[in-house]
Amino acid sequence: EFVVVARRKGTTWYLGGITNDTSREITVPLDILETGKYEAKIFADDSLNNEDPNAIRIDHQTLSPAKFLKVAMASGGGFTAIISPTPIGEGQ
Repeated sequence: EFVVVARRKGTTWYLGGITNDTSREITVPLDILETGKYEAKIFADDSLNNEDPNAIRIDHQTLSPAKFLKVAMASGGGFTAIISPTPIGEGQ
């Protein structure tokens, strides 16, 4: 029905997800992250009703290992997220 994959290079995580013909909102646990604060840049479907199937929305979120990443995917859509540690002194 849907899949989410994660890869890491250094301290940066790259997530990607796709869904079948059913639009859905998923909740991705972030317990893969080490302690600290993280910034996420998320590229996701902007048109969830297939009105504009190529529309992409770019969101930014502050995350931690205790939080979850919530992403809505359109029918046949998906998302990509880049999650990096927040530099000390930022995101406070």
